[in-house]
Amino acid sequence: MTATVSIYFGGTATDVTEYVRGVSARRGRSRELDTFTSGQCSFTLDNRDRRFDPLHSASPYFGEVRPRLRVTVVSDGISLFDGFIEDWNFDYDLNGDSVAQVTCIDGLALLSQTALSEFTNAQDTPAARIESILDRSEVSYQGATDLDPGFNPMQADTVSDDTNTLSYLQKVADTDLGRLFVDGAGVLRYRDRTSGIVELPRVVFADASDSYVQALALLSESTLWFDASQPESLRLDSDALAQTILQDATLWFDASDPAYIAPVMAFNGVEIEYGSEFLFNRVSVTREGGDAQIAENAASQDTYGIRTLSKSGLLFLSDAEAAQFSDFLAGLYGEPDVRIKSHELILEGLSELHQRYVKRLEIGDVVRTVWTPNATGQAIDTDSIIEGVEHRIEVDRHVVRLQLTPFSRAGFILDDPNRGLLDTSEMTY
Repeated sequence: MTATVSIYFGGTATDVTEYVRGVSARRGRSRELDTFTSGQCSFTLDNRDRRFDPLHSASPYFGEVRPRLRVTVVSDGISLFDGFIEDWNFDYDLNGDSVAQVTCIDGLALLSQTALSEFTNAQDTPAARIESILDRSEVSYQGATDLDPGFNPMQADTVSDDTNTLSYLQKVADTDLGRLFVDGAGVLRYRDRTSGIVELPRVVFADASDSYVQALALLSESTLWFDASQPESLRLDSDALAQTILQDATLWFDASDPAYIAPVMAFNGVEIEYGSEFLFNRVSVTREGGDAQIAENAASQDTYGIRTLSKSGLLFLSDAEAAQFSDFLAGLYGEPDVRIKSHELILEGLSELHQRYVKRLEIGDVVRTVWTPNATGQAIDTDSIIEGVEHRIEVDRHVVRLQLTPFSRAGFILDDPNRGLLDTSEMTY
């Protein structure tokens, strides 16, 4: 088992890994237009001696086997899941093989199980709005948080009685085009849409047989840092070929850490999609208390017919902002594109250093793919952003699946008629 599973019986972490037969943990969403759902973790415990049976008085945990115990799954000192037990289910086979099936949830699920009383918000930033909701007495969220300030101001509004807490927070994130999720360490994070604009790839996924990729892989072995808080080993033996490739790779992390070179590693599976999943050429956006703002992409409609995307109850300050948002979405999703949907990695095939890099990957991180399908034709070289992370851990195998969506560094383009004009008071998406 490549991970340690701990259950906090009586508030103290108890390592139960020797009884674990398999672990699955996932968080995030499949696609950028989906809503972030709560992270989940499940694992199977050997229960032949009934130590996890709440009715067995001789169990060392008797009186402590109950829902809402804290659970952590840690590998190489990296937290893959930090949450709470929701359910215990027990299977007793007549041949004597008995197991306990444990299902766990994270902080988003806790928020989904609370409801807001009626109150009125003042205009504020996304982070301030999220904090004010978490601090309300009927929510009283106790977990750690890490919140970007946000980009779009939130309008003043009146929240109806019995409004689901998580649904309201997701409305804040949707208005700001941000990501609200709980990470592998159990921290509630908000990442606004500007957070990754200047970020370079955390890792490069590539076909290891490609000569260009081989040189990049050699170069990546001289990596100094993953990030400022996670130092890795130093190697200075990159050869001349790797140094030459560096001139073309442009893989620097940022100006404050010019030694960072993204590690290059092979993947075991890739999904690519090309279809109408993200084809929308008529977009209707309605803010709270406003009128529907509809944008039409006529060229796209002529080619593909009309496909409508509707978003309502958002928290823009004005109908004009809602109209800008609908225009942006109609342009963004007016043409279908070929996109890398997911990567799958079997960690046992990677070096220990690269395994740690993969385990640290989080929602909102940028990754790069360099790959020539079937070694034929033009290579794919594209950046993606992680929308979901899944770990499947067995006794002798650890598989990681990353859900991806395309990532553009453009942000906005000054003096572009649709993306931002100089000498005006407006700058759009």
